[in-house]
Amino acid sequence: MHFPLSGQPVCGTCQTGQPPRSHHCSKCRQCVDKRDHHCLFTGCCVGRQNHRYFICGILAVFVGSLYGIIYEWDMVLEAAGGYSLWLPLQLSAPHLLWPFGLLDGWGLLVCVHNMLGLSVLVNAGLLVYLQLSALRRGQTQFERKRGITLYDRGLRQNLRNVLGERWLVALFWPFADSPLPAVEETTEDGGVGAGKADIGDDECSEASGERLVGDDRDDQMLTKRLTRRPSTD
Repeated sequence: MHFPLSGQPVCGTCQTGQPPRSHHCSKCRQCVDKRDHHCLFTGCCVGRQNHRYFICGILAVFVGSLYGIIYEWDMVLEAAGGYSLWLPLQLSAPHLLWPFGLLDGWGLLVCVHNMLGLSVLVNAGLLVYLQLSALRRGQTQFERKRGITLYDRGLRQNLRNVLGERWLVALFWPFADSPLPAVEETTEDGGVGAGKADIGDDECSEASGERLVGDDRDDQMLTKRLTRRPSTD
């Protein structure tokens, strides 16, 4: 359990202190430091401590799928009978052609395998794009969806914040010794104004006294705090 520090917001669901960029996950039933999203494949949240493993994992899946599709292309063409007008349909829906004798059993197996590889490649490529585009701006997926750029410190520092001090080594080997920064600084001219650290004591007291239910309501309150500009009085 994380006990709140003085002036630190309190999660309305689990009633523990919420460090900056942390969010409550209803599936994990706890607040996750620098939460990016809940991964259905791993069954846990992607956050500060395991974000680089997730990025390297989907990069490996993308590269492996691309390599496999290129490597087996000659075999796919041979099983499909070479280039023909039926080839696009053989690659996209081989199960529809097999009953009519346009593909034999081996051709069906090879084309289905190729189709599955393409689907993995496309989905992994989409995940890689979303992660790298957010990483370039110093964002989590929560912040990317809401246009929050408060932690954008430039490409090199953004890489260090996720991959650690030895970010280039960690990109190819996530298990390498690459310590994360103890504190992530915010930008002075972030496009959304003040973050949690700029919330006054009165607002923190009000937030800690409210009982919120579910991720959506917690996220709404946090977005309001992050997008509120500091007073100019």
